[in-house]
Amino acid sequence: MITIKSSMIGEQLRKENFFMRTKIESLLMQGLQKREKSIKEIKKDEIAAELNLNDVENMIEEPEIMEDELNEESSKEIFVLDDGITEEAKNYIKILNLTNPGANGEAVILPSNLPPEIKKKIDEGYETYGFNAFVSSLISLNRDFPDIRSDYCKTKVYRKDLPKASVIIPFHDDDWSLLMRTVHSIIRYSPPELIEEIILVDDYSQREHLKDHLDEYVKKLPKVKVVRSHQRLGIVANRVLAARNALAPILVYVDSHVECGPGWLEPILDRLKDNENLLVWGKISVIDDDTLFLSLDNKTGGIGGFTWSMDFSWIDVKFYEGDNPTPTYEPKASPTFMGPTYALWRHWFEKIGYFDTDMDIWGGEDVELGFRMWMCHGRVEMIPCAVVAHMYRGHTYTMHSEDKGGYRWNTDRIAETWLGEYLRYYYRLVGDTKNRNFGDISERLAIKKKLKCHDFKWFIENVHPKQTIPEKIRDPTTTTAIQMKPQKDEEKIIDKKNNLNKI
Repeated sequence: MITIKSSMIGEQLRKENFFMRTKIESLLMQGLQKREKSIKEIKKDEIAAELNLNDVENMIEEPEIMEDELNEESSKEIFVLDDGITEEAKNYIKILNLTNPGANGEAVILPSNLPPEIKKKIDEGYETYGFNAFVSSLISLNRDFPDIRSDYCKTKVYRKDLPKASVIIPFHDDDWSLLMRTVHSIIRYSPPELIEEIILVDDYSQREHLKDHLDEYVKKLPKVKVVRSHQRLGIVANRVLAARNALAPILVYVDSHVECGPGWLEPILDRLKDNENLLVWGKISVIDDDTLFLSLDNKTGGIGGFTWSMDFSWIDVKFYEGDNPTPTYEPKASPTFMGPTYALWRHWFEKIGYFDTDMDIWGGEDVELGFRMWMCHGRVEMIPCAVVAHMYRGHTYTMHSEDKGGYRWNTDRIAETWLGEYLRYYYRLVGDTKNRNFGDISERLAIKKKLKCHDFKWFIENVHPKQTIPEKIRDPTTTTAIQMKPQKDEEKIIDKKNNLNKI
């Protein structure tokens, strides 16, 4: 159980520190005056005297706390972050002879000879939520996140006047423990003065634990509120719903199945403070979907790319930066991004048209927004100091609606909106058909025209010159780009200096 005060504790501490510094400076001045007086006495009496530093330290008094300050302090609301382990889960922990399971991100290893009752619960968790929800229920909602940041990131001091953030967590029929561990990690590892609100955006969930029970639970938490849609929107439209309800100037989107690490928020806000047309995303660590082991890999990781089928792909930073690498802790320009955690200015997001809300339930929105950011005079960066662990689940929820075509509906819309003369490469991979239905994209094209966005040729030449270009099939082994899925066509590297860090 962890206790947190909801007041501006940081601000109070700064005031107290200022008071102490002022007091010390005054006392040191008194010491110097005494020393000057002593020197005069030395000349007169020829007696050596030296001011003892301990005399100054002994004169420092504890700040006097007035009665009204005590009353103000005592009236501050106290929030208790419960560990969330139910009595049933505690009983299973005892049966399995586990001690503080999952602590510090450690894996929960269950014995091989499990009772049938537990095996059934594990199977039900995978069937319902796509991961080992039983193991998750055994782990504290407040488990510590090992600090895997670089020494530079751990010691960097950020500005005090950072903009506030609305942290947005879309969800639909999620497992309770995984969702609440996300929320608790944000509260625990974020300076309270930097968070305006934490918005849980319910995309028409039907599970009972996400209805009244959730509403009552969040009343115990600081700055957390629930916004609900009255029909199934999908994660894309749900994120837009949250943006329109947010209060803070910065929107920070966080998936419902992540854990935020120490110091994750400050580097995000610091980078955005002076860059209104910037989208940033955090370095992604991994939570194992079976043992809930939290990966301790502290390497720089990758940046975001894409395949010609409009899927996200990872690009190795060392490969991308080539002969002119930047320090591993510096922000990395990234052609696209991955969605577990990203942030941007609310007014900029509105200006460039939010997300494409005609996309189906899930998929492709991060690639599309990455394209739009760059081509419409913005920029995307990965922030290595902002570490967030993400779980890749076996499945999530319903992947498409009845009136749309699901994931390929979304990628068709991306390709038709942005690829231009490169569109043939997309259809070569996903299947070229005259009967494809991707809905009306006239609104997206109008935004593109209004913002005077660059075309895709500009994007390839200036943002992602190392992207492979499919040509006639000759030797598929010649590809050097790192793709999530190998492309079937020959891939040719554009021999052009990478200008990504200069834009």
